[in-house]
Amino acid sequence: MIVDTNTWVGHWPFQRLARATPSELAEHLANEGIDRAWTAAADAILYQDPQLGNAEWLPKVAKLEQLAPVAIIDPSLRNWRDSLKQCVEQWGARVVKLVPSYHRLDLESSAVNQCVEEVSSEGLAVSIQYRMEDERRHHLLMKVPAPPPDAIVALAKRRPQTKFHVACAYRPEASRMLEAENLIFEISSLEGMDTLAAIAEKIPAERLCFGSHTPFYLARSAVLKVQSSKLPQETLDQITADPLL
Repeated sequence: MIVDTNTWVGHWPFQRLARATPSELAEHLANEGIDRAWTAAADAILYQDPQLGNAEWLPKVAKLEQLAPVAIIDPSLRNWRDSLKQCVEQWGARVVKLVPSYHRLDLESSAVNQCVEEVSSEGLAVSIQYRMEDERRHHLLMKVPAPPPDAIVALAKRRPQTKFHVACAYRPEASRMLEAENLIFEISSLEGMDTLAAIAEKIPAERLCFGSHTPFYLARSAVLKVQSSKLPQETLDQITADPLL
């Protein structure tokens, strides 16, 4: 069983995303051996109100058993509670994704802390999208730096009972965040020779989970990290399982 904790549907203005409708994504992931995927709407990141993107795509995502809707929420907006309620009650979202870079979130703000507190009290998972694309690929007029690792560590330490999922961090960044024991990292942007074995030397396997960042990245790349790894099968099963269970 492989559960992918970082996939997307929709549109992105800086590249053409292939297989980015829910049905196309689900079929593609199944062909790559991925059984289930957390899925968010890429459009929601750049819309002035992310709920416009959630409302466009999550109803379609929710119709497919292989895909689990992920709500993009911007705590700096006054309507974030209404948006979250709709995502949870109407479309079954169990994961809330914060995008601090594109939404320019101050992770020390009362708005972010209140959102995380309420989300976790409802039994929902919190995912932090560390980056969407490598910064070297950013449009010249839209350079969006990744958030400081220390800010994520501080947020996690303020909420020690909350498990935070971090998507698309590079290995040096993930290593800097290890001191917060309630952070887990998906593997799509963690690279190295025998990637998983190399990463597991620095990051405990129980703090790793599978993610492909499809369709921004190739799903096959993440799958091959598992298939080519020399780690024990028991460890690989742990990494590819749903971290919410």
